Amino acid sequence: MAHKKWCGKPCADCSDPCALDQSMPCSPDCELLNADGTVDATRCQVAGCDAITWEKTTAENMLRMQEIISEISFGNWEAKLDHIMLENHLVTSRRRVYICSPCRATTVKGVLLNMRIARLYAYYAHVNMGVNACAPHAYLPTMLCDERSTDRELALRFGRNMIEISDEIWVCGSTISEGIQCEIEFAKELGLPVHVFNKSLLRTVKHIETKSYAENKYVSYDDKHPFLSLNAENLSRLIGGG
Repeated sequence: MAHKKWCGKPCADCSDPCALDQSMPCSPDCELLNADGTVDATRCQVAGCDAITWEKTTAENMLRMQEIISEISFGNWEAKLDHIMLENHLVTSRRRVYICSPCRATTVKGVLLNMRIARLYAYYAHVNMGVNACAPHAYLPTMLCDERSTDRELALRFGRNMIEISDEIWVCGSTISEGIQCEIEFAKELGLPVHVFNKSLLRTVKHIETKSYAENKYVSYDDKHPFLSLNAENLSRLIGGG
């Protein structure tokens, strides 16, 4: 049954998640909820619900996350990333994933931080998830000026070309920028799986519509890697960015 505090308006009609929606692991209007708003995972699995996002991060996952944070805080992860990327790209059996995260900022320092955060997501993906992660915005701002329309269009075109040869795209962090929305729209048009790591973004990503991609069966939420849900503000302390 729906949550007892549900407003009565279908959640799918809301463009932004409400406070109640953000405070619980499923939609307030879900008929599979218990009366108190808790989720019966077994019932959801039997029903084949593809939107279930109940909290199941295990102690093992959290322990691994702490290990990664320690490694990043005290290790030379950026130098390792270059070596890992060069080696892993030779392994064609690995899935190629496109990393989506914010790039633009009001200051040069902000852009540099966002570039490093994109590299950090890529590092985590390479080391812990067995994929070849690509994040063009982790490097292109040093070669192209985002304030020049020709440069920006070249960067966007390069990004679209990378998405075309990717197997899926991953939405990292906690923000959907204008650029990220365009990347999600393009990936949906291509029918590529879109993975979200921050639960608060799931509904927003599912609401991004395109002409040729009406269903959201390829949009999924991954709660096994909470590290990729952290934003620049969270992660900057680990890399000396703030």
